[in-house]
Amino acid sequence: MPRVSSVPASWVSVTDSVPSRDTSQAQPEAPPKYRYMSIPAPFGTIFVAYGPNGPVMVSQANSPAAFEREAERVLASLPLADPEPPADLRAEVMHAIRDHAPYSGPVDLSLVPPFERAVLHALRRIPPGQVRTYGEIARTLGKPSAARAVGTACARNPLPLLI
Repeated sequence: MPRVSSVPASWVSVTDSVPSRDTSQAQPEAPPKYRYMSIPAPFGTIFVAYGPNGPVMVSQANSPAAFEREAERVLASLPLADPEPPADLRAEVMHAIRDHAPYSGPVDLSLVPPFERAVLHALRRIPPGQVRTYGEIARTLGKPSAARAVGTACARNPLPLLI
């Protein structure tokens, strides 16, 4: 049973309002960590969140608002829609998606756990038109009994269509 201590009434202060925050010395808001762009594809709109190290998340959300909610959950930061994304990044992503070509640009996997990151790097090394089993990838990574974990890493891939 929890202990309850009694304190003199003079020690307890109750107010009806929440104290106001002093905003006179408020720090300016930091710029958003991530931005995002939308790319029309034959099968719907693709949203790509990216930062200074490349794409960090790809999704086929139903709307920009739905993508923002998903991205904020995944990235722990609300990305900002970028009306003028870097032209080279946009061109590379569009080429990969529309032409079913390997995406050769940099990707940001910093939010992905180490084993899953190793799996995704291994997937990027598979030549176009070839396939590997989860077991083969697990053996490549020196973890021959981790085939199911490889499958899980593939399912959690934050960059489908690019990896």
